[in-house]
Amino acid sequence: MLNILTVIATLRGRGVDKLHRDTVIKLEAYLRKAFISPKIQPTALAILGIIKYDYYEVHGLYDKGISFQDIKRKLKEFDPYLIDMNIIRQVKASEGALRSLDLI
Repeated sequence: MLNILTVIATLRGRGVDKLHRDTVIKLEAYLRKAFISPKIQPTALAILGIIKYDYYEVHGLYDKGISFQDIKRKLKEFDPYLIDMNIIRQVKASEGALRSLDLI
């Protein structure tokens, strides 16, 4: 959970598209560390999906890591109720990201 809170604090209400690439890479690393906890993995994956969409997909940038499409497929394996929407609301996400991930 600390890793997710670190990501939220780093964003400080800004959209991911406003961040420098190095910061985005650090945020992704924090979220991947959160995957080891089954309880918060769906929420961490959803936040990672928001980052992938709002930073990479929208701007047509190449990312050699896990793809947005991979994240969408993985999220479908989880019960939607396992995603903590109170935490997701703390992340400034585009409507496109939320819709693409079936979070709204």
